[in-house]
Amino acid sequence: MAHYNKQFITCLMTTTCNLRCKYCITSSMERKDINIDIEFVRVAMEEYFNRTRNYKVRFYSVGEPTQNIQGIKKIHEIAQELSGGSAYFELLTNGVFDDQTADWIGKHIHRVWVSYDGPRDVCDQIRITPEGNGSSEKIILTINKLKEMTSVGIGLTVGLVQSVQA
Repeated sequence: MAHYNKQFITCLMTTTCNLRCKYCITSSMERKDINIDIEFVRVAMEEYFNRTRNYKVRFYSVGEPTQNIQGIKKIHEIAQELSGGSAYFELLTNGVFDDQTADWIGKHIHRVWVSYDGPRDVCDQIRITPEGNGSSEKIILTINKLKEMTSVGIGLTVGLVQSVQA
């Protein structure tokens, strides 16, 4: 999946994340929680939507986009307003969020890309919570919940981690 597809407006929602994945570049950085500027997005959307009839918006992040779910909802509202209700939405997520967020996503996002790393034991070693727990069970529950919602397509990104043993 091309995260910066020019057919989409890609909104980098936040630097906040609810996981501490071992391979993530942000894991080695000092964490500063920064959310997208909604008014900046409005201006960008107005300009972009005036030049095209390709009303596509992707929610992506350096952190986990759903950590700024209120921002996602506001941008969704703006895009629908500017497109006359015909905007298409995608979300790339780690899949770790509550049922209320999943319900909203199921009703408003057309395609959800869920990152998941390998068999459960591998995922639980790599994609860990701030408390040090694995995340695979929650991610699988989220995928199953979203699969039940017919308006949502599920895409998976697969990450490979090599380990070398002497």
